[in-house]
Parts: sequence; C-alpha cells; structure tokens
Amino acid sequence: MPKEWTDDPKRCAEAGIPASVEFKSKPKTALDMLKYVNGKGMPFSWVTSDSLYGDFREIGMWLESIEKGYVMAVSGKAYVWQGNRQQRVSAILESLPEEGWYRTSAGAGSKGERYYDWLCYE
Repeated sequence: MPKEWTDDPKRCAEAGIPASVEFKSKPKTALDMLKYVNGKGMPFSWVTSDSLYGDFREIGMWLESIEKGYVMAVSGKAYVWQGNRQQRVSAILESLPEEGWYRTSAGAGSKGERYYDWLCYE
C-alpha cells in the first residue's frame, strides 16, 4: 500500500482496507516478490534494476546468499568496495578524470531515451 494511504486510516476504512495493512516500500516489495518466486521454484539466473532498488542493499545481499547474479545501479550516496575499504560512490566519481567519458543510450524507457555516461577505468 502507498504511504499516503496507510497514513490515512479513515481513507483505508472507507475503501474496506483492513487496519492491519501496512506501508511497504517498493524495494522491500521487490525483495518479498523475489523471495516468493524463488520459494516457489520459479527459475531465474540473475536480476537487474535501477538505483531505487540497488540502493536497498538487502536485495543484493539476499541474491548473493542464494548465489544469483545481479547488476544493480546505485546512486552516489551508496558505498562500494574499492580495494580493501568502502568508498562512497559520489567520492569515487569526483576522483575520476574528466576526459575519456562517452554517453550512450540504453534504449527507450517510459520517459524517453535512457542515456548513461561511461568511462573505462582501471
């Protein structure tokens, strides 16, 4: 249920929604859905997502625990391992060279072309 509904008990009651129904974020809902399909034996080899889900680290941790591959975008506020320490993605991006980047489309999305900037970096 959306938060604007669960924060309004009167609205829920008028719509016949039980008071026991609670708000659940999209990433938490996605994790529950993945656990459900996995529990039902539905086959999948990998998962991909945008940063809304990639920043919800529990999804990646669960996928690792069941040995499934994943490619998930993360935002600048996320932390990733670089060598033997964790670094904030925004700090890593700030340290990269300005030259050598190229922009390419990942195809059309619901809001038009999805462009990403790429840099090959060692």
